[in-house]
Amino acid sequence: MTVRSLSFQVWPTSRLARPTFKGALRGELSKLRLNRPTWVITGLGLLFLTLMMVLYATQPFYQTSFQNQPLTGFYDILHPLQLFFAAGAGVALLLTGSRLLAMEYDLGTIRVLLSRGTGRQQLLLAKIAALSIYALLLLVGFAVLAAIGTVVAVQHQTGSLPTLQGLPVVAWENVGLALLSCAISEFSCVLLSVTMAALLRSVASGMVLAVVFFPVDNGLSMALSQLTNLTKSHVWENATAFLYGPNLNHLPGLLALHQSASVGALTTPAVRTSLPETLIVIAAWWLFLLVVAMASLGRHDVLN
Repeated sequence: MTVRSLSFQVWPTSRLARPTFKGALRGELSKLRLNRPTWVITGLGLLFLTLMMVLYATQPFYQTSFQNQPLTGFYDILHPLQLFFAAGAGVALLLTGSRLLAMEYDLGTIRVLLSRGTGRQQLLLAKIAALSIYALLLLVGFAVLAAIGTVVAVQHQTGSLPTLQGLPVVAWENVGLALLSCAISEFSCVLLSVTMAALLRSVASGMVLAVVFFPVDNGLSMALSQLTNLTKSHVWENATAFLYGPNLNHLPGLLALHQSASVGALTTPAVRTSLPETLIVIAAWWLFLLVVAMASLGRHDVLN
């Protein structure tokens, strides 16, 4: 009787497959693509955009505006579209972003991901990158559809397109700056959403806190302004210059290159701030949110 010895081959640790950022990003994009609420939110945004363009194409006010003051008429379409996208995309990203991270805790998949070698910071950055790509797709899609809708509206209202072709260069520069402002607003919402999810580790709590953050932030700005009126101290209104939401609201107006290109009455800092100051405050908030998110995700109590 022959006894055969069994041998087992042990692979060196260096040859074991390690999770990569590219793989993590691909996985997060797949989660977004397969997430039904993401498609529902996107579809609702498309529906509201269509309704807005129908309104522009049928209201006599826009016909008069385009015929008498084409630049003003153009801004009358651009600014509501900008506000609509900033608000709609902001809510979509806050809900989607907080859910994308918090569901890992609710489902317990965070344990699986970390046990397989995915770094906490790697996971967080992959989610931020995936949400940023989603935000970019939203912005590009919105810009294309809004451009088509504007052409159709102007054609319907005036019967020709020379009105658009005759607009000064500053009008198209303001379009580019409006898109830049929307992109900054989107990324601000991405960072806020993942930070709230990392802090609370719950889909419901993360989504609620992410959505109510900006209303509370804007309400705080108004409350501080009232305190200034009551106390006659400028310390309170000076504090509004450091709030997140009011600075994001103020950014489109600061970026505009034309006097008539103001973007409506939103809550802004109670004191005068310049474009560099506003950008510095927003960047400081980005850094703060990123540090908080990484610190929260870095707590080593997940696998206990």
